[in-house]
Amino acid sequence: MAETPGPELAHSLHNSRVASRDGSNVKVSTDVLAYQTLKIESPTPSQRKPKSEDPGLQSVQDLLKLRIASEDASGNSISGDWVTHQPMQNGWIRLVEIYPKDLEDPEAIGLAFRTVPLEEAPEYFGLSYTWGQPISKDHPITENLMDCLREIRNSSPGLYWIDALSINQEDHEEKSQQVRIMRSIYEKAKRVRIWLGSEHDDTAPATSLIKSILQLGVEGRLDYMKEPRDALEAKMPWANKSLDKLGLPNRDSHIWISLMKFFDKPYSQRAWVIQEVAVAKKHPLVMCGSFKTAWNGICVAMKFLTWFGWDIALRRMMRRQGINNEVSARAHVIIITSLRYSLKRQGLERLLKICRDLHATDPRDKITAVFGLASDIQDGQLEVDVDYETPVADYYRDITGKLILHGPSLSPLSLVEDHSMRKLSELPSWVPDYSITTHCGSRAAAPGYFANDFAAGNSPTSVRWNPGSSALRVHARIVDEVAVASDCVTEAHSDGYDALMNWPRMAASWTSTGDEWHWIALLANPELDSEEGLESFWRTIVGDTAERETPAPNKFRQYFAAFLLMHTAVRSARNPAIKKKTEEIGRKFSAVSLDNIKKYQELWIRTTFYRRFIFTKSRRMGLGPKSLQVGDQMTIFSGAGAIHMLRKSAENYRYVGEGYVHGLMCGEGLPTAGHTFEEISIE
Repeated sequence: MAETPGPELAHSLHNSRVASRDGSNVKVSTDVLAYQTLKIESPTPSQRKPKSEDPGLQSVQDLLKLRIASEDASGNSISGDWVTHQPMQNGWIRLVEIYPKDLEDPEAIGLAFRTVPLEEAPEYFGLSYTWGQPISKDHPITENLMDCLREIRNSSPGLYWIDALSINQEDHEEKSQQVRIMRSIYEKAKRVRIWLGSEHDDTAPATSLIKSILQLGVEGRLDYMKEPRDALEAKMPWANKSLDKLGLPNRDSHIWISLMKFFDKPYSQRAWVIQEVAVAKKHPLVMCGSFKTAWNGICVAMKFLTWFGWDIALRRMMRRQGINNEVSARAHVIIITSLRYSLKRQGLERLLKICRDLHATDPRDKITAVFGLASDIQDGQLEVDVDYETPVADYYRDITGKLILHGPSLSPLSLVEDHSMRKLSELPSWVPDYSITTHCGSRAAAPGYFANDFAAGNSPTSVRWNPGSSALRVHARIVDEVAVASDCVTEAHSDGYDALMNWPRMAASWTSTGDEWHWIALLANPELDSEEGLESFWRTIVGDTAERETPAPNKFRQYFAAFLLMHTAVRSARNPAIKKKTEEIGRKFSAVSLDNIKKYQELWIRTTFYRRFIFTKSRRMGLGPKSLQVGDQMTIFSGAGAIHMLRKSAENYRYVGEGYVHGLMCGEGLPTAGHTFEEISIE
C-alpha cells in the first residue's frame, strides 16, 4: 500500500487554495503557505531520442513542455520555462507536492511547491537518488529524476523533499543554508525513499533473485549467516548442490551477474547517500522501477553474496566477460549500513577516509556531504562552514588546515593521494584532492595505513597554519634519502607478479645475496636464521604487519617463501632445471596451505598497492608513493606516526606522501642528544 500524507493534510491542501481567474492566468492565493503549480508533459523512456541522435537539443521544450498552471501568492514566478524561486528564510524548506496521475492527460506530471518552516513541516518523504545528466542545461530536472517523478506519480504521490527541486541550485547562499540543515531534513522525513533508476533487461532477474533470497530469510534458511564464518567454509560451500537445496539458480547462471549489476548501480557511489540513509527514521524504501523493498532487504541479499566471497568470484567472471565492474558496491553498502547502526560516533577525518571513493556532482560535496554525521562538527568542537562560493581548491585547503589544527594532528596528511592522480593542480601539496576517487578499492591499503606506526615516538605534534595560507609549517627531522626506486608498481587487477619477480631480484642484487633462488633456499630451512636483507624484505612488503600484529608473525616468512616458490614454478614450468629445483625445495613447504599462500598474496598486494619498493642511502628497504623520485627525503614529523617523504624546492618543501622504511618505524630515527626537530615549510 502506498504511503501518502493522511486525509487531514489532503483536506488542508484543498482548503488552502483559493482560485480566481484573470484572463488566461490562474492565480492561487493561500492563507499561510505558498504554492506554485507546474504541469510537466514528458516522454516516456522509450520515446526519448538517444543524445547522439539529437545533438541540437537546446531547450527544455524539446523534451519537457511546461505550462503555467498557477502563480502563487508569495511572488514566486515562472521565468521562461522554469520556476524562479524567491529566497527562503533560514530554517525553512521547500517541499514538492507530486500530484497523482491525471487520467485525462496521462503523460503530464503535476508539481506544486510549498515553503514551510522545517520544525512545522507536515509529513513528507525524503528522496534519495542519483542526479545523472540534465535534460536541459537550463533546468535542474535530469532524466533519472524524471523517471522517478513518473513512478511516484503512478504509485505514491504526495509531499516530497527533492534536493534538485527543493533548493534553488543557482542561489549559493540558499544552497549553503539548506546543506547545513540537510541532516535534519532527512531525519524529520516520514520515510526516505531511494530511487535506483528505471528497470532494464537485467532488473527483472535481479529483483526476482533478491525476492527469493529474502524469502529464504523469512523461512529461517539463512540463519547460518549468524554463525562465525570460519566454521561455515565446509558447511555451506558455493557449490551447485547447495544452491539447488536453496532453490537458487546454478552458480554459472547469468542471473547472478544481473544481481551484481543491480548492486553496482551508480546510486551506491554517491557521497550524499551516506547521510541520507544513515539518519533515516526507519529502513529507507528502495525503488527500482516498480520493484520495491526495504533497505535491510538489500543488505540481506548483499550479505548472502559476500559471506563466502562469492561476489569476488563473480567479479572475476565479469572481468573475463569484458563487463566493467570497477565499482565495489559491497564496500559502499557496508559503509552506509555500519554508519546507520553504529553506536560509535565518527569525526570528520574518519568520515573523509571511509567515504573517499564516493562521488559528488559539486566537488565541495565530497566534504560537505558528511558534515551532518561528523561528531566533532555537530558538537561544535570543529568549526567549519558550508560555502559554495569559495573556489574548490581554497575550500579544500581551509578545511584541511582547520582539521590539522583541531587535533592538533598531522594524520590528515594520510589522506593525500599520489600526485599522479590529482586533478586540482593549484592545491598545496599537503592538501588532499578530495574531488578524485583513488580507485584503490578493497584490495588497497586504506589511507593512513602506516600512520599508526611509531616513527615519531611520543614527541608532541607541532604545527602552524594561518587561514588562507598555502604554507604548512611543521617540526621535522630528515632521516634518510631515496637512493633506488623500483620501476614496477602493483596496480588494479594485478596479481603482483611483475613486482614479485622484480623486487626480490632488485633487493638481492642490492644486498649481494644472489638471486631469488638463494632466498628461497634460505627460507626453506626454518632452523636457519635468514640473512638480514631477506628478513627486511619480506617484512617490508607487508609493512611488518599481519593479522593485526606488529611485527608480523614469523609464520608469514614461510607463507612468503611458498608464495614466491609457487609463482616462480608456475611461470618457469617449461625450464627443466628450474622445474627440478622447485620440486626439491617445494617439499619443504608442503605444510603451507594454498589458503595461506593466497592470504599472503592479498596482504602483499594490499600493502604495496600503488607504491614503489625503494632502497635508501643508508641501505634500508622501504615502500613509497608511486610518484616518488630518487633524492626525495624521508622525514619524521614531530607527533606523526608514519615516515613522510618530501621533495626539496627552492625555499621550502613539497609533500610527496607517506611511506614505510624498515628500521625507522619504531622511533629509531628520533633526534639524539644534541639534535632536535627543525621547523620547515611545506607548500
